[in-house]
Amino acid sequence: MIKIGGLFALTGPTSDVGVDYSMGVKDGVSWINDHGGINGKKIELISNDYAYDISRARSLYEKYSKEYKIELIQGWGTGDTEALMVDVNNDSVVYMSASYSASITDPFYTPYNFFIGTDYSTSIRLAIKYIKESHSDSSRPPKMVFIYPDHPYGKVPIPAGKTMAAALGIKYGQDQLVSLGAKDATTQLRKVKEYGPDWVWLGGTLNSCAVIVRDAGKIGLDTRFIMNTWGFDETFLRKAGNYANGRAYG
Repeated sequence: MIKIGGLFALTGPTSDVGVDYSMGVKDGVSWINDHGGINGKKIELISNDYAYDISRARSLYEKYSKEYKIELIQGWGTGDTEALMVDVNNDSVVYMSASYSASITDPFYTPYNFFIGTDYSTSIRLAIKYIKESHSDSSRPPKMVFIYPDHPYGKVPIPAGKTMAAALGIKYGQDQLVSLGAKDATTQLRKVKEYGPDWVWLGGTLNSCAVIVRDAGKIGLDTRFIMNTWGFDETFLRKAGNYANGRAYG
């Protein structure tokens, strides 16, 4: 039997995407077991809801690594993944995460951290490159605004984004902070409207991104949105409303 630990966000501010992710992990384990396991060994997934709380993640990590002697953990958020980097390396625990922070991409410093997608900093650079290349008004440079939650997931890629924007001659206005659990973003969006950006970077998860785009329509903010990995899925358009059509890029 191969034991794997799971840190899932079934409640808390990222449960809007965390629940579906956990279901995918569980389905993946079931599929592998139904097809003979790994070299004939079945997987036992021991998982818990840590509610996107770093202290809870630490406690569960200690339990998984010390009590259950688990050698691989499927983690979740940026804050807890970065907080556990030193422990993971010291304990030689393979740590798969749903955080794509650039801080865990160098195998010299984080040899036991793995993830499956493009890191957030690379993603924002690609987004800003697209903003530059799609700009058709030769009389002025493109303008943009960064909107994100005051949390490691939201903040991690912003320096890379601003560096890329400056290098490409893209102007950017004042950052706006919108929490992951926001129900209304009109106050921040009115400030964005005053600046008049061509594009807005959204660094939240599904629900907050949908709220922002929906509220932009309410106040008549004429712009386009491009968002980070966890801000867009098949339910986004339903939650954001018709204003997202042709304006939201995931």
